Amino acid sequence: MIFYLPAYEEKGEELLNRMITELAPRKIETYRCFPDLCRRLQCPFPDIKVAVLLCMTKAHLQEIFTLGEYLQDLKVILVLPDDDTETIIKAHNLRPRYLSWLDHNFFDIVAVLKRMVDFYDTHQAEEGKKDLRTKETGHVKRPLKELMVMKGGRIGQWN
Repeated sequence: MIFYLPAYEEKGEELLNRMITELAPRKIETYRCFPDLCRRLQCPFPDIKVAVLLCMTKAHLQEIFTLGEYLQDLKVILVLPDDDTETIIKAHNLRPRYLSWLDHNFFDIVAVLKRMVDFYDTHQAEEGKKDLRTKETGHVKRPLKELMVMKGGRIGQWN
């Protein structure tokens, strides 16, 4: 998980501490400057599914907006500086999974984040079990009645 807090802010630090407590032992990569966040997002991240991005000002939101293409594969929780219409429209262009504001308490963010992380951990564990079946032979074993093949341009059941 990625956590971005561009400037010291007491509530942001409080959110980070709650996340560490609630989501232990999961790893939280914390970034405090935009260039470091950019470098990290430009690297492959198959193990990271969620990013919590705090925008302390509209300028911070504008910086995050420039990362749009790198955020496409992440589930983003975005914390906005205000609930102004222009800010919300810009934020929605990033397609966040959840929006909140700096002046709200962060209990909801931690709850949503915990559910998201639990969901992806469960999903990843199921994918891992699937991978174990395919590693033995290179193929997933299926009963013949489920096998469909192409016959003369039509898909049919193989007998």
